Order: sequence, then C-alpha cells, then structure tokens
Amino acid sequence: MATSSAIAVTNARLVALGGVRAVGLVVGVLAAAAGITYAISAALGPQVLWLVDGPPELSGLVALRPELRLAHAGTVLVAAATVAAMAFLLSGLARRVRTGVQFVPAVSRTAWMLALVLALGSWLAQIGANIAANSGVVYPDTGDPAGMDPSALPLHWEVGLAAFAPDLPFLGLALVLALLASLIQSGERLQRDTEGLV
Repeated sequence: MATSSAIAVTNARLVALGGVRAVGLVVGVLAAAAGITYAISAALGPQVLWLVDGPPELSGLVALRPELRLAHAGTVLVAAATVAAMAFLLSGLARRVRTGVQFVPAVSRTAWMLALVLALGSWLAQIGANIAANSGVVYPDTGDPAGMDPSALPLHWEVGLAAFAPDLPFLGLALVLALLASLIQSGERLQRDTEGLV
C-alpha cells in the first residue's frame, strides 16, 4: 500500500514538473515572439502601440519619429527577452529537478542566473522605459505646433540621473532569488560534506 502511494506521489511530481517545463517553454517562445514582433512593427511603421508608462493622454497607437519608435522597440524587446530568458531557465530547472531533487551545481547556477537576469533585465527595461516615455520633440514657444513638421524639430532625450532608477519591486524580487540561490549553494556544500563523511 505504501509503495503504490509513493509511486502515485512520484508520478504526480513528474507530471507537475513536466507541466512547469512545458509552460516555461511556451511562455519563453511567446515572450520572444511578442518582443520581436513589436520591435519590427515599431521600427517599420509610423506608429507604435504605446506600452511604456507615461502621460495618460498617450495610449493606443501613437505617431512618433523613428528615433523614438526605436527607443520604444528596444525597451519592449529587452523586457520580452528578460521574460523569455527567465522562462527558459525555469523550464531547464524543471527538467533537471524532474530526475530527483539534489543539490548540484547546475541548480544553484540556474538560481543565480534567474536572479541576475531579473535584476539586469528589469533594470535595463526600466531605463529604456524612462527614456522612451520622457523623451520627445521640442516645440518652440512661438508658432502654431499643428503647422510644424515634427521631423524638422530637435529631439530632447531624457537621460538624466532619474532615467537610470531601477524598478524597485523587480530588484527586490531579484534579491530574493539571489538569497534562494545562496541557500541552494549552502545545501550543495552541506550535501558534499555529508557525503564525504559517509
């Protein structure tokens, strides 16, 4: 009776980890495809779908100069790449853990990579969003703005110190993942020491 119960638990664990792996792969592919599609459409078209935070009147499709469209495309591409990389890392981790939960260097490396990808990816995406949302065409104080050609006017790029502020919630989550990676690494050392004593 106990054996069939253990087999059922093992089978349920294998199915759950297989599901995590499959979902990770699907999310990774969809995130990469969405980022690439947005980047291509933003680079080619006269308008972008406004996805970054900014003034409330800017939403939906917005006509922007090519330089500003590329800033939006880069921002969305970095954010999508961050999601895709994390999803693929989690999928790989689920594949490794599926064979048995052990403290091996590959697991701690994956946990460290998750923390690093989230910290750097979210920070770079936030920098891009800050610059893309706060940069724009500088209209002169005189004349009718409706009659001016925006492509002939100068651009103001918002690259001050505030543009480099990280996304604090994601940075905090990256620190939590780094703590988890540190715990896993400690478990690896403890397992090696224990195996050395046996």
